[in-house]
Amino acid sequence: MTRLGWAIWFAGMVALVIIAMVAPGRAQGVPCAPRDALVASLRSNYGEARKALGIAADNRLLELFASEATGSWTITATSPDGLTCMIATGEAFQAVVEVVEPPGEDG
Repeated sequence: MTRLGWAIWFAGMVALVIIAMVAPGRAQGVPCAPRDALVASLRSNYGEARKALGIAADNRLLELFASEATGSWTITATSPDGLTCMIATGEAFQAVVEVVEPPGEDG
């Protein structure tokens, strides 16, 4: 896998860990909208594009959006009915490249 591939994989794993810590139900005050509208807003207002994704145990689509130009980032969770909620947002996004040996291999 390329360094960029590992960076995207790592970012996705971070997103999954964060989402796993959030209760499966939608919390009050969490901004939610139809997925297409929310993604368009992230793109037009913040220049963010999808960087990683994964499926949670409860069948929600988890996505990490980020802008390398501005450093802003957003983690979303989309339910099977298409409702997307913003789980976390922040600044200083950086694609990190870390080489991890597969389990069971001795270096």
